[in-house]
Amino acid sequence: MRCDRVHLRGLLGLLAALVLAGCGGPAARSAETAITLSPSSGGPGTMVTVRGYVPHITAQRQGPSPWGQIGFGGFAAGIVANTHATWSTKHLGHFTAVFRVPETAWWTAQGERKLAPGAYAVALRCFGVPGTKPQQQRCLSGPNQFQATFTLVGSVPSAPSDATVTLSPVRAVPGERVAVTGWAPLTRLFGQPLGYSLMWGPGDNLMGVVQQALNGRLSGSFLVPAYLGGAPVPTGPVALTLVPLAQSPAPAVAHTDLQVLAGLQWAQVRSRPIQVTSQPAPMEVEPRAAVVVANGSLWVTGASGATRQVGLSGIATQAQRLGYSTGTTPRVHGVKGTVAFPASLFITVDATAANAAGNPPFFHIPFTSPNLGVTWQAVSPPPGMTLANFAGYRDVGPGVDALWTRGSRVVSVVTTNGGLTWRPASLACPASGPCLLMGPGEPFSPGLGANVLQPIWRPNRQHQWVLSAQGDITNSTLELVSLADGAALLIDGAGPYPVQMTTDGGRTWQSVALPNAPGVFSGPPYQSLLMLPDGALLASLGTGGGAAWHLLPPASGQWQSVPASVLPPTASGLTAARGRLWWYPPGPAGQAVTVHSTPLGALSSR
Repeated sequence: MRCDRVHLRGLLGLLAALVLAGCGGPAARSAETAITLSPSSGGPGTMVTVRGYVPHITAQRQGPSPWGQIGFGGFAAGIVANTHATWSTKHLGHFTAVFRVPETAWWTAQGERKLAPGAYAVALRCFGVPGTKPQQQRCLSGPNQFQATFTLVGSVPSAPSDATVTLSPVRAVPGERVAVTGWAPLTRLFGQPLGYSLMWGPGDNLMGVVQQALNGRLSGSFLVPAYLGGAPVPTGPVALTLVPLAQSPAPAVAHTDLQVLAGLQWAQVRSRPIQVTSQPAPMEVEPRAAVVVANGSLWVTGASGATRQVGLSGIATQAQRLGYSTGTTPRVHGVKGTVAFPASLFITVDATAANAAGNPPFFHIPFTSPNLGVTWQAVSPPPGMTLANFAGYRDVGPGVDALWTRGSRVVSVVTTNGGLTWRPASLACPASGPCLLMGPGEPFSPGLGANVLQPIWRPNRQHQWVLSAQGDITNSTLELVSLADGAALLIDGAGPYPVQMTTDGGRTWQSVALPNAPGVFSGPPYQSLLMLPDGALLASLGTGGGAAWHLLPPASGQWQSVPASVLPPTASGLTAARGRLWWYPPGPAGQAVTVHSTPLGALSSR
């Protein structure tokens, strides 16, 4: 046996080379540089398997999904694909990886590189390198680990000579969805091309990521913004630019224009509200008491003005027995009452699965009290549901509905005796106004940093509830407003479209433009935005001296300032009920909450 053509370092390297190169055969090679491509030639789109060997690797470095980079055409002028390697469990250091030959041109630091028949270098780096940041940075800037040659044969699919981007429609109002199509050279590959960013106007505001197929075709969509930088988007033409996601600096690849049209104005909304549903509800005002959720605690203020904290005794023990943990002191998320049973409270508390580790999801599990918090009882879930599937309360005539959801299934149970007993109920449309339903929503984990979205549902022609819209309730209240003319408004002060309107039962929504307040930062996100019973909007708007309350009357084109003596800038938990606006001043956790109210008529200066 002769192996004099194999360059080795040590006995272990010799044994590895014998396995890989088939020592004694006609093509013995260096074990530290040799890879094979199968096939080594083919047309665009060919799937190629790479087989190679990394010497001196340890089992600890062979994680379940180690990764590396493959540069088709090399790394300086080729297209880079991030790929996972499959490591041999029998022969330490041996791996296979798969890549796809590009089907069209790609972007490089030097510009576009056209695909044409011929020989292309296939370079590999970072295979078997530990995942620590310094080591990854060194391998990304270092020399190639391996290199082989792939020969491209056959015809190359035709492609446009230049990148193109097309919009449909080319004229749109704020809030309208615009489709994006076209073609552009490929970008870096992560299984699929990384794609492009679509930038809006001279400020380079990101509209979204445009997906790309392996043949270079583009697809995506975006919503025309209503505000940018706190200012309303002006009508007229705006330039949109396509730039690669993986390039730095990112060159402008293609341009197109969108004509922004004037949308629905607040002055055109003339119908009055007949019902307002809020989530989460910061306060429940009944004839004999006001119940407030503040800093996770529950407080009740009687008609005399005396305030006391509502006890939560027994909730933690019950939750633990049912398989959930609320902590020693349960934290209240929301509260609901009913006029027919003023002593009954319906609340949700934050909970996790008992004995859960790591960063478990949080749920809002339901409890009810028939005696203003003296005793509490968990609401029993209907068959096929658990407490974690609870999705919210809603008013149904003289009763209260409890909604539950699991996947696409929604179940309703109702109580008509203040929460003492519950029975199955159909998920029916409201008695008046458009057939829209706030909730149910899914459990969430605030530790993940994602926003908490509250869905709005509508029935389709098959009488199934489908998603109509959604709003952000992470740090603010979302309101669904039914109007007397059958339309509905969605008030989402924290969202990019603070007011939206539907006139077709939630199938489509239009953004409603609000007027500017002179000298006031009046764009979203609003610190607070809510609708009053007469159809006016009340908002906390930023001024040079801080936040201040402003009122926008129905069908008006001008905001009015609300004196601080009528409504302090720091007022929290605003709720309109019984002809008054109720609120409480902020304070630390555990501090007694004092509920205040002012006549709604006092808010207006006219």
